[in-house]
Amino acid sequence: MKPSWLVIAALLGLGVYLALELLFGPYGFIAYRQLERFRERSVLELNELHRQTEELQRQVRMLTTDAETIRMEARDIGLVGRNEVVLRLENRDPRPRHRYMPGTVPAEMTRVRDNRPLFRSVGFTVFLVALLVPLVGTRATTGHTLSDTRDETA
Repeated sequence: MKPSWLVIAALLGLGVYLALELLFGPYGFIAYRQLERFRERSVLELNELHRQTEELQRQVRMLTTDAETIRMEARDIGLVGRNEVVLRLENRDPRPRHRYMPGTVPAEMTRVRDNRPLFRSVGFTVFLVALLVPLVGTRATTGHTLSDTRDETA
């Protein structure tokens, strides 16, 4: 067996390992795409939080300055003014309250499995197969077997 075949087998095994790492590794293309999708989703959530913050700030301004808003909120909690009569209508929904969900947890990023031991095993297997193919091929083409070489030496 030539030493160049050993180098070719080693390079082939290393190439398979690096290709698997590039595609499926923790910093590979698939992990990068997942990270990009998570980033896009996080940006959307952040924009929604900014919108909710602005709406809440507007509501706070209205509750501190607008008399009609203050009166409506007071009625919502059951306060009424003098000489006012409370009428409750059946089959009618009350005034809608805010739709915010305080304390929501942002989406968690999916974890990427560390497959490097598997990739090393596959690369090493490719190396061994590439190394053994010429050995098996030379034995088959010469017609010698291991027992024939033992007989010739004796």
